[in-house]
Amino acid sequence: RALAGDAEARRRLRHDVYATLVRAGGELLETLDAFFAAAGTLESAARALFVHPNTVRYRLKRIAEVTGFSPLAPRDAFALQVALTVGRLDPIVPGGTPVPTQTMSPGVRKTSQTGDDHRRSL
Repeated sequence: RALAGDAEARRRLRHDVYATLVRAGGELLETLDAFFAAAGTLESAARALFVHPNTVRYRLKRIAEVTGFSPLAPRDAFALQVALTVGRLDPIVPGGTPVPTQTMSPGVRKTSQTGDDHRRSL
């Protein structure tokens, strides 16, 4: 539902999952990022983090405990990936309020007539 534009679903993912991971400590977010970047391979994630695979296992277990979503279960892993994306696109400050995101000014077009990207106009 969050991907379909449901604001309440996005808010719940941001508050219930992303903010919970932020409060639990940066190492859980870092581990989850590495795990997803390694296509769900514990050993590759451990190498990327310079930790033992058992450390990654422990952290993934902690993620499941604090969020209710297991990164090892495909459906839960997808929900976690969406929560990370939603949380990063609309981050929460420590007080629990969303941080406003910057938007592109109306005068800046994304593409020109020739197909060039918007960087030329910036």
